[in-house]
Amino acid sequence: MAVPLLGYLYYPTLAVTTTTPDTSAPIPKPTASLPPPPNVVPPVEIALDANAAEIITKTHQLTMAKLDKALREAQDKKASQTSYQVPDLLPTVLSDNTENQAPQTALSRLHYRGVIQTPTGRHGYLSLDNHPPIRVTTGSIVAGVKVVSISDTHIKLRQGKQTRTLTQGG
Repeated sequence: MAVPLLGYLYYPTLAVTTTTPDTSAPIPKPTASLPPPPNVVPPVEIALDANAAEIITKTHQLTMAKLDKALREAQDKKASQTSYQVPDLLPTVLSDNTENQAPQTALSRLHYRGVIQTPTGRHGYLSLDNHPPIRVTTGSIVAGVKVVSISDTHIKLRQGKQTRTLTQGG
């Protein structure tokens, strides 16, 4: 057989013959071998004596007591966190002329910063002496001032017997 050389490719000079498969003969289908069926094992019955039943009961009681204790601790922790009080942010003012200065109350130093309505309720934002805003809800206490109510347009505050309503721009 002579093979001509064309560049780097070699081409045979003989014609390639292909055979067509005989379609008249049936094609054997491959059969998959299946694994043998599992052996049937009879169920095992475990008989517990009175001591084992007592151990199971005691374990259940101890687990329930442990869960109850964890639940009580979580509820106590949650209850103690609901009455959050912002620390008193009143600055100390030093001056030589203390006779003519009336002390400014925290109620007069709080400023309205806005109100947001969320699925959990209304949240107001107040700032003390133009510090960063503090998020408050009804019942919150900021620098000894209690938030009485929050509406879309104002926040009502109370310190002792004094009441003040803060509005935007007011």
